[in-house]
Amino acid sequence: MITAILICLTMLTIVPMAGCPQDCNIFAPDDRPFGNRQNPVIEYGYFVVWWQPTRNTATVLELTELGKQQEILKIPIYVRGLPVQSIGFAESSRIYTISSVNLRKIYIPRTVSLIDGNFMPRAIGQTSYEKVFLLASPSPAWAIKLSMSTTISVVTQQVYDSVPYWRWYKERLRPPNVIYRYNFFSAPNLGYFWFDRITGYNLYMRPSNPTRANYAFKGWYLEPETINRWNGVHPANIHETIELFARWQAID
Repeated sequence: MITAILICLTMLTIVPMAGCPQDCNIFAPDDRPFGNRQNPVIEYGYFVVWWQPTRNTATVLELTELGKQQEILKIPIYVRGLPVQSIGFAESSRIYTISSVNLRKIYIPRTVSLIDGNFMPRAIGQTSYEKVFLLASPSPAWAIKLSMSTTISVVTQQVYDSVPYWRWYKERLRPPNVIYRYNFFSAPNLGYFWFDRITGYNLYMRPSNPTRANYAFKGWYLEPETINRWNGVHPANIHETIELFARWQAID
């Protein structure tokens, strides 16, 4: 019996744990046990990300130390080529959240369409910062989760209408007063590229330029016909609104 136990212990010591090369920046297994060589947990800019190529997805878990110093953040649409589809994660011993005493506003990309019970109420829902949800038209289940948010969230009219009227938190949803549109027929996200709610005293971020296959972006204009170029001035208060349209030029 003793010999058998010693053999088992010896076998356990020689079985290598799933790890990750040094350039992968995976965290210690006792810190985040769900990361491994195939699906590592990495630092990506301001975020700690569970990068999962075997599932073709990425999960933003929490902020890095540098991320916790920021007042305004934009969660990336892609991390190393994989779409960010979820935020936060819950395990038996810990809940991962986007939390920081400095954070005042965050932009959630349109790729985040899969929201479970761990995401909205715990990961970012019960937090003090303003949230801009850039997904134009989520499913009804997603909208119900959104209505559980305890602070102001900026959403499209389509999202607002999809939240059941009996959800008292619906009053915390706000429409944008600045809308950037892709301005072409087959555009994703119901044609919305970016939007925001600028009050004159809150933080806001200028988006990067949009992209379109076989076309070059040529600036923002005030009408779909792209006649009058935008002067770059944002609203000075919540009562001012602006709608912008991208201009494109075909690449030969």
